[in-house]
Amino acid sequence: MLTLAVLLVASPCALGHANYWQEAFGPPFAANWALLLAALVTFLAVAWQAWETRRAAKATQDSVAQIKSQDAVLKQSVNAAEKNAEAARDAAIAAKANTDALIDAERAWILAELGWFDGAAPRIAERTLGGAGQAPIKVATVDFKLTCKNEGRSPAWIDHVYGRIDIAGSRSDITDHDKHDCGNYGPMEPIGAGQGKSRSLYLESDGLPRENEFFRAFSVLL
Repeated sequence: MLTLAVLLVASPCALGHANYWQEAFGPPFAANWALLLAALVTFLAVAWQAWETRRAAKATQDSVAQIKSQDAVLKQSVNAAEKNAEAARDAAIAAKANTDALIDAERAWILAELGWFDGAAPRIAERTLGGAGQAPIKVATVDFKLTCKNEGRSPAWIDHVYGRIDIAGSRSDITDHDKHDCGNYGPMEPIGAGQGKSRSLYLESDGLPRENEFFRAFSVLL
């Protein structure tokens, strides 16, 4: 029977390496390794946070640039819309002016004149008003010749002739009136383009003119 005896002898080099790592990671240095690991984790966390912050800042810059670009496009659109609106408004004004010019060119234009009948003296009739117990009032009825000429291109219809007569002492007493201050003396016959018509207009005054006074007649045609 053969017996083999094996003697394991550790080399000094191997023992030295084992002792080195045991000492390096042993209890005396465990706190240092923990601090190193914590520092490494902190560094990674800070690096990751910095990267995320940079990425968010880049996204914010891109968003701001996009907003500015959209704002510029919107301003251009608004300016274009304002120019289009202004052009449309100018076109509408020009179209209205052309329409008004066409209407004015084709409408009837009436020139009216109050005067006396040809070859006749002014027809003025005086009379006294007032009954028993009342102070007499002298009034005058003046027969005017109302002449209307149509200088336009279309026939004219005058539905109402309004008029009144006053007594004035100077030109400063002459004032304008509207139809509500005048009497209604009815219509006139239709007047064709380029034609004229005349009629009598009897106006009655409140009183008679005295020295340096005169009659002032006023008429409104509608």
